[in-house]
Amino acid sequence: MNKNIFVRLLTCLAAVVLFFGGTQFFYTLYSRYQLKKNHKEVREYVESQLNYDPETIDEQLSTMQMWMENKYLYPEDYGMVYERASNIYKFRDDYANYARCFGYAIYYLEQSSDVDYTVNLELDLAMFYVVNNNYDLAREVVDRVLANMDVDNLQRPQVRSYLERFKGMLDAKDGNYDQAAEQILLAEKIIDGAPYEYYTDSYRGIDKVNLAKIRFYQGRYDEAEELLDELDGSELFDQTEYASIMARDFVLPYLETRIYLSLEKGEDVTELLRNYVEQCETYGYNQWEVQTLMYVKDKLGLEDTDEYREIIAMLENSYDSSARYQGTRYTNLLNGIINDSYEHIKESYELKKNQRTRFLIYAALAVFLIWSAAFVWAFIKKSRLDGLTGIGSRGAFNLQMNKNKRAYGIIMMDIDNFKMVNDTYGHQKGDEVLVRLGQILMDMKSPDIQPFRYGGEEFVLVVYSRSLPLVVNIAEHVRKIFEAQEWDFGAHITISLGCAVSDDGDDVVKRADDNLYISKKTGKNKVT
Repeated sequence: MNKNIFVRLLTCLAAVVLFFGGTQFFYTLYSRYQLKKNHKEVREYVESQLNYDPETIDEQLSTMQMWMENKYLYPEDYGMVYERASNIYKFRDDYANYARCFGYAIYYLEQSSDVDYTVNLELDLAMFYVVNNNYDLAREVVDRVLANMDVDNLQRPQVRSYLERFKGMLDAKDGNYDQAAEQILLAEKIIDGAPYEYYTDSYRGIDKVNLAKIRFYQGRYDEAEELLDELDGSELFDQTEYASIMARDFVLPYLETRIYLSLEKGEDVTELLRNYVEQCETYGYNQWEVQTLMYVKDKLGLEDTDEYREIIAMLENSYDSSARYQGTRYTNLLNGIINDSYEHIKESYELKKNQRTRFLIYAALAVFLIWSAAFVWAFIKKSRLDGLTGIGSRGAFNLQMNKNKRAYGIIMMDIDNFKMVNDTYGHQKGDEVLVRLGQILMDMKSPDIQPFRYGGEEFVLVVYSRSLPLVVNIAEHVRKIFEAQEWDFGAHITISLGCAVSDDGDDVVKRADDNLYISKKTGKNKVT
């Protein structure tokens, strides 16, 4: 009887454990499903709404507020939502809510694993302070980033370059022009050494105009003018997406440096100033407008000329336009709101985490199942990696092709005369060649570019989204990098590549392979 009671009690206990453990397990599964689904939707929405159209801005803000109230978001998603909301409020000149949402965004992004996104957001805040001539706060932000974040391991060239450029701008403000020029050149080098992306041309132009400005301050006027001349006629002047940012980072620094150079040569700057003032007032960069007009006024001196009187009129109007910004005091106030918002959301978020702690008891009951699932997942993941190169295997490639539901491009590549390498130098050297190509492709890996080893000496890149129009450029980039490799056994080794972009009902892999065959048959070391 006692044994039966014990068995029944044990059975009841097991049932209770299974019930609560199962409930927590399925709740966890549901939460993860919602988190992943919402993560994708948030990313797609935020990345698709790049313009601040007055006719749709209220609808965009309502959508952001809806996401703010959703409890199934990753910290990085909350960060993106609050960042987007802050930019909308900024567009509407609601700077109190801009600062509040910005503080929330910084906190949530610091909780995520996406250090690059967090650093980029912090630099945007520092740039806001620069626009309002509060370089002290800008330095505080950059110092905080350098002290608290792993900037040495930033993954995105865009963010690494942005950080180096910003450090150069601060050096220039301090009069350390040689150091500033080195930072700008380093920013250029980072972009030039990375795969071509949608931002590459913009960043090159921005770096060049910043270098021109520094050369002017160094008294190297001819070099400054030569750099600006290279930018004349650039499409960057007419960009509609990110128009405010391009005005801030490219157009206004370009015009400002042109004005300074023209003043040094004694040329009339009235037309340049009109353009500069129009850009400042269109996008709200009133502090820069006042600063530049004051410089021009002081440079021209008290001369009774039409040009001087027009500049004085511009300056008086600019003082009226910028009265509500109040420079340093204004940005210090906003910085206080940002810090208060950061602390508020931190307390709220920590409270929610503590409330969830009690559920960990139930979750612990499912540890074994989760551990088992993780073991199986790790085993599966390992099987999807090529053992020699560490990139995706043929099986992983096939799986990705089967689940593809969006447009993509294929870059097939084959090492030229690979059999001769093996026969001449040995299979160990052949493996070194394979590993080197795998490393090159791994360095290009991103959400839009996925590398796989197709088999033997054949490799493949799958290209998505914004990188899709650049398939041929990417292929040519890979070809050049590989051809430039040096080998300790003295060989010159190249690759041939074939590209294709998916169409409905079309076998894009076969077309890419056919194009690879054409490259092989028409001389090798080329892209078709």
